[in-house]
Order: sequence, then structure tokens, then C-alpha cells
Amino acid sequence: MLEPSLGAAPDADLVVETDAETYFLLSAGQLQPKDAVKSGRARIEGDRVLFERCFRVLTFAPRVSAAA
Repeated sequence: MLEPSLGAAPDADLVVETDAETYFLLSAGQLQPKDAVKSGRARIEGDRVLFERCFRVLTFAPRVSAAA
């Protein structure tokens, strides 16, 4: 179960620290999780594979408006 919250989570499987811009890029699929960690844009505590899996599941496709 995913329960996003501010602050420490007791017994969390994964803790991610990042800024809003990086989170958006990850969610939009414009930044790969491993690249976010390598560049220092995201810090994780826990399973790196779980971190990558989260953004495969939580990725959204931006809306594209129809041509007028």
C-alpha cells in the first residue's frame, strides 16, 4: 500500500527525498529513477528496484489537446 506523507514513516520499505520538479519529471517519464539518484536529484533509503517500480506504476501521460 502506498501512503505518501511528510516526515518519517515507521518501517517504510522505501523512503524517497526529492523536490517537486524532480518528482514531476519522474512521474512524467522524462527522468529515469536511476538517473535521478545518480545525479543527486533524488535520495532513497530502501530497495532501489522498488523505487524504479514505483515510477513505472505511478507514471502519468501528459494530456495532449486536439488541434483546433
